[in-house]
Amino acid sequence: MKIRDLLFYLTVTLIAITLTHFFIKEQGAAPIDTIESLQNNWHKNPKNEITLYSAQWCKACQATKEYFNRRNINYTNIDIELSPTGSKLLKENNIDSIPVITFNDVTIVGFDVNKLDTLATSIKVK
Repeated sequence: MKIRDLLFYLTVTLIAITLTHFFIKEQGAAPIDTIESLQNNWHKNPKNEITLYSAQWCKACQATKEYFNRRNINYTNIDIELSPTGSKLLKENNIDSIPVITFNDVTIVGFDVNKLDTLATSIKVK
């Protein structure tokens, strides 16, 4: 009886796997790009203007503001909780993390000192 039961369960399992294979379609790649590919394509900011999308409660946003202020870098701050346009812009581009910094064709998502240093260097060069 035990071998018979084992064979029965094995057969049922194999049939279930086979049927699942035929009825579940494999999904292709998502049309939304990853954050890495969005870095240079998300938002075309006016030439040589930095825009920071932030919120008052966000510690990373505060750190970004301090970073810009310490280096005397001018920027426009858009509080996403006070600006329906700023919040909508982030949602439409599937960005669910702040801060977001845009400059010319570059977008930085999150507080990343290395990327901010590169951005600050490119601003000083121009």
